[in-house]
Amino acid sequence: MALREEYLAYIAQGLQQDRSKLAEALAAWRTSGPVGPFGYAPPGLPLALGCCAAFLHRHGERDPRLAKFAKECLFAYQDLAAELPAELKAPHPEYHLGTPPLDGLFMLPHFLAALADLRAAGALSQEERALAAQLTAASLHPLFHFPEWGAHNRAMLRAASLAMAAATFPEHEDAPAWQALARVLAEDSWGRWTIGDAALYLPIWLRALIWYADAQGGQEYWHFPQTRFYYRLIVELLTPLGSLPDYGDSWWMPSAGWYIPCLERAARELREPHLKFAAETIYRQLRAQGLPDAGTALLLLDAWRWADDSLQPERPFGLYPAAADDLVAKKVVMRTGWEDEATYLCLNFRDEGDFGLAARDYLRQTLAVMAEKAHHGHADENSIVSFISGGSVLLHDAGYREVLPGGSAYRGDYYHNRLVWRRSLYTGEQPLLEFLEEGGQYHLVRTQRLHRERLSFADYSRTRVLDEERGLSWDRALLLLPELGCAVLFELLTFLKSGPITLASLLWSESVQQVGQCLYCLRTERIEGWTNPQRCQLLAWLGTPDGVAVRIERARRHRQEESVLAASWAGQVSAGQGFCLATVLWPRPWAEGALGEASFELIRPQEQQEGLALQLQVPGKRLTIGVRRELARGVEQSPVRPTYDPARSALQFAFWHTDAALFIAEEGQGGSRYAVVEATFLRKEQNVLFEAEPAALFQPDASLRAGIPRWRKWEWSTPA
Repeated sequence: MALREEYLAYIAQGLQQDRSKLAEALAAWRTSGPVGPFGYAPPGLPLALGCCAAFLHRHGERDPRLAKFAKECLFAYQDLAAELPAELKAPHPEYHLGTPPLDGLFMLPHFLAALADLRAAGALSQEERALAAQLTAASLHPLFHFPEWGAHNRAMLRAASLAMAAATFPEHEDAPAWQALARVLAEDSWGRWTIGDAALYLPIWLRALIWYADAQGGQEYWHFPQTRFYYRLIVELLTPLGSLPDYGDSWWMPSAGWYIPCLERAARELREPHLKFAAETIYRQLRAQGLPDAGTALLLLDAWRWADDSLQPERPFGLYPAAADDLVAKKVVMRTGWEDEATYLCLNFRDEGDFGLAARDYLRQTLAVMAEKAHHGHADENSIVSFISGGSVLLHDAGYREVLPGGSAYRGDYYHNRLVWRRSLYTGEQPLLEFLEEGGQYHLVRTQRLHRERLSFADYSRTRVLDEERGLSWDRALLLLPELGCAVLFELLTFLKSGPITLASLLWSESVQQVGQCLYCLRTERIEGWTNPQRCQLLAWLGTPDGVAVRIERARRHRQEESVLAASWAGQVSAGQGFCLATVLWPRPWAEGALGEASFELIRPQEQQEGLALQLQVPGKRLTIGVRRELARGVEQSPVRPTYDPARSALQFAFWHTDAALFIAEEGQGGSRYAVVEATFLRKEQNVLFEAEPAALFQPDASLRAGIPRWRKWEWSTPA
């Protein structure tokens, strides 16, 4: 069955499934109260049912009963708004002309689309059209009291509602004002980058842009490089489970459904079969979650309208470059392939960024966004937001807030799979999470990508978080070893200020249990209501230096009780001092609680805390991975070039000697493989394995001076 046919069937089933629930839903809405944190909050089910009924009347069987039911649902909002008591209107000066019947952001575009369906089917009288215009105008009026702007979903939803209203009712006296404000609010997003950083809100922003573009007419939107960038990013972020990593203000599976209509439209406009594959993959996963419902069906109305089934889906291959950018998205995606059982890892190192500053400051001055990197982003810099292998989720993100205002839940850094720090000493007299809790204040940091290298036997990234306020620089060096299926983490810290500090490296799971020396089993059976296939669990090996304590604590996260595995250290530090940790993350079959014959050993250089190496032994091979903490080590501040001295930069790891920022040595019975990143040499004992040649380098005075430039990366192998 073609996807459009499946969408149509789902919409019909969703309407049938939830139609009988309308009276019960309205009764529950009246009981719970019609006012939310942002004001009058009309119920969503009448709109979803009305839109589905209007759509099916036009595109399915022309059933007058469907049209009648659709109008009953859509026009019910006039009477529902009248139920709001006067005392609840009082705090809202934007209601001085009356309660807005519909939310002018999320609801009105669907309402206007349903009107278009009824009108096209000849089921909307002039009197009903006039009533719809009144409801629309009343819903849009509050937007002129709060014309929220910026390159994010809420502003773009306003723009879409206003533009669609002006296109639907061009004769209305307010249509010129609607159109004018729509252009103002859309300008920040039109051909620009979003300031949002949340998997849930990216497709909402994208769909609002499509609505706005269609209301304006023309194809300009589809020619922007930003448009193509974001859709390529979505494909790159797609997980083997047919979901998106739930970074930022998002939930695990429900967030994915919002992408389907956007991907269908982009696939059609850009003629990109990988986008069609992504839409179908997400839909299959969504369909497997349970019975159709009207709320999800509402998402699929545009998917049906925009889909082009003549474009055949194609599974992507290789890797897209979009997620690896270090300016806008700031994500690192590693995968062993595009198969359902592939290993997938996503790290988010996005900070607030230097763009969109005026809009971010405006949000901070008007909304309660103190706990987030504006907008909708978490303190998740350098966090592993998703780790999937063998069809099972091993690590996932923190989730959205459950209540408003909600403080830092779940946006704070300590809710994420990352390293966190506090400029005070943890004494152990209270739970670690209680000590780390900061009341929801986001700390501004800057992030950078230092390395992103795809080697033949390892995928490697190194990303930095610079916290100038609290005086710390943290590099997370991450390697995915496809042949072994495991990931290796190095935490490389440099303290920029002296004084007390507490560090904690955190990994979250539904349950955590120690199963061996420095070895812990992390299992996730459910993420909220979603059942995780129990095929793989995660074994975490913590290479803990002296003074590091490991704790397991419980807390509420992602609407459920979860456990955190925390390796913490507290002490006095001096500016310039370093600190290094290593962790191995190894997916294993659910029934196996140990690593079998695998073993690990840390190798520290002669100069402590200047780097760290991990030796990993498995049957038939030994893998050694070493990293240098301070990349500027060996660099002199001098106008003379070269400023880099390999001898001053080099570290000795047992019998390995190198100046590499990263080196990997895999030695086995069939031969050896090696790789270096940012290096001039690698030696094992007296054996020179790699050595860069000197070159004459041009000087400011036009003279020449010999030096040894570092190689970006190099790989080679030797026979047994």
